[in-house]
Amino acid sequence: MKNVLIVEPEPTGHHLVLYVYLVIKAVLRAGYNPILMISERSKNSSEYELLIKCVGRNIDVVYLRDHRNNSEKNLSIFMYQVRLLIEIRTAFARLKRKTDVFFVFMTNIDHIDKVLSISINPFKGVPLSGIVMNPKFHRYEMNVGDRSRNDSVFRLLFMLLVKKKWIHYLCLTDEVFVQYMHRFNKFKSKLIYLPEPGEVKAQISKPNAKNKLGIDEYKFVVLVYGYISKRKGLQFLLNAIRDASDKFCVCVAGELSEYAKKLLDCDYAHDMVKKGCLVIKPGFKSVDEQANLFSAADVVWVAYVDNYHGSSGVFFQAASLGLPVIVSDRGLLKWMCDKYKNGIACNPEIPSDILDVITALGCDANLYSVLSENSRRLGKSHTYEEFIKKIISLLR
Repeated sequence: MKNVLIVEPEPTGHHLVLYVYLVIKAVLRAGYNPILMISERSKNSSEYELLIKCVGRNIDVVYLRDHRNNSEKNLSIFMYQVRLLIEIRTAFARLKRKTDVFFVFMTNIDHIDKVLSISINPFKGVPLSGIVMNPKFHRYEMNVGDRSRNDSVFRLLFMLLVKKKWIHYLCLTDEVFVQYMHRFNKFKSKLIYLPEPGEVKAQISKPNAKNKLGIDEYKFVVLVYGYISKRKGLQFLLNAIRDASDKFCVCVAGELSEYAKKLLDCDYAHDMVKKGCLVIKPGFKSVDEQANLFSAADVVWVAYVDNYHGSSGVFFQAASLGLPVIVSDRGLLKWMCDKYKNGIACNPEIPSDILDVITALGCDANLYSVLSENSRRLGKSHTYEEFIKKIISLLR
């Protein structure tokens, strides 16, 4: 049986459990044997345990030494990519001494994209495909982000990457980026649109889901889900509803950053918890816990701040259950919300704007119904099955 190597060097809950899981499913369905390359710190994580549980079988694993980057400076990012590429190349050489690999797939090629564009094939002649998760150099030109002084450099590096003969396919999850790259006809055959998966299985009714979370049935629930960093804009959401009607409740669920822990430990957050207007469910969530959270939600908050203009897997998870979303008034999420009419945009830094949007969604049944139906329609094109079929097509 031929081997397919799946590389995910920086494991996070969303990537390690969802993307890697779906790629493994695609590889198995196509009749190949998956081998996973992940960092050493993954092997004892709850995410990895959940991945193996979801797959339902043990798989061969190659471990990478940990390489982390905590800086946003370009030089630091580049040197991190260099170190990571060397480690991947070394780990692959060890693997090749034991077994053959006929195809390599990276679930987030952004980890090494810049240095890869000026490098030789680290997989010794084996073709590489991967997912381009968060390109930025096109955003200003496509009116979904700010201009960066590095746009022209990053554009050049990406073009060099696409030109590599050993690059088989690059999968794009950003619809705006797909439109941008279609201007370059000679690259079309290598660029594949891959609908970002966002499936959530609703297992219980909304009243029961709210009851399990300790939320009153009559409360209108705004879900903030995922890794709760500063860019989630949680502080603005809490400020907007802290003195509003007690009919609203914010449910915060997921891994908490240090910033989020401090925010949720302040006096007014404690007061909101006592009033039943704030529920906090920290930690990585299992499939069942995730289903309960989204089943309890009436609307999902993805109005990110700090100049974040990218996508969000939570946006598509909401769509799978027909939940409207609240997005920022700028960036890719605003573009998608305008296209699919599945939510409302607000300025997340103006409390009254946030409150007006939540009130409209909570009080206007006709508006909510229309947005919910549009959201459900969007979710049908972003299922796990669609993702798996696309990956299988790349392997053949």
